[in-house]
Amino acid sequence: AGGNVRAQIYMDGTNGVSKELIFKVQDGTLDERFRVTKSGANVTGTFLLKDDSDSTLSDATISMAENKITAARSNDNLEISASGTGEVIMSSSLLVQGATPFVKIQRTDNANVPGIDFLGQAGTSGAKILFDGTGGTANELIFQTFTVAGGLAEAFRVTGTGAKVSGLLTLPDGSVSDNYLGIGDNDDLKIFHNGSHSLIRETGTGSLYLQSDNNVIIGKDSSSETMIKGVADGAVELYH
Repeated sequence: AGGNVRAQIYMDGTNGVSKELIFKVQDGTLDERFRVTKSGANVTGTFLLKDDSDSTLSDATISMAENKITAARSNDNLEISASGTGEVIMSSSLLVQGATPFVKIQRTDNANVPGIDFLGQAGTSGAKILFDGTGGTANELIFQTFTVAGGLAEAFRVTGTGAKVSGLLTLPDGSVSDNYLGIGDNDDLKIFHNGSHSLIRETGTGSLYLQSDNNVIIGKDSSSETMIKGVADGAVELYH
């Protein structure tokens, strides 16, 4: 109304060079916000895809024929985020590809326990991999699985000193060369079931010791009968 320039659309370029359309608007100063080039378009500032107010149409969508999003600034992060408690949803597989690819999960509050949540078709948790611990304390990975009787419960935990199993650790029938519990640098001690019998084998150059600070007892599975009893600092008793 006062005759001042508030917005401009102009063409740049000459015969023999690329032509561009440049859109400028004023908010204190007259600044470029949109540019149409021979290779595409550039936005300076925020590109806002507004909500679709027409209920007969689908949600507002960005569709890319070339299927590529890149960050132009060298060594800069590409950020994708949802609003509030919203989530970024992907309806296809995710491939992380590179010379040394990593998937990183960083929490912003040390009081929280981040992780990966595996959901069933109805959206309920079927399994989780959680991270617990803070800088300066022991850090642990917790694996949870779902059962109808117990719900979501811990099954396996990796700690700073090793690992713990909550429940059953099951191995199929095996042999001295396959499906065994191996202990030692070269699996010298092997424990397995071969389909007919259970075996404990020392396969290295050493001996197999059964040791106890108290008694060593070999008996029936029901513990009701003793076959051999080695008494600490005493006799060895054999039973018929």
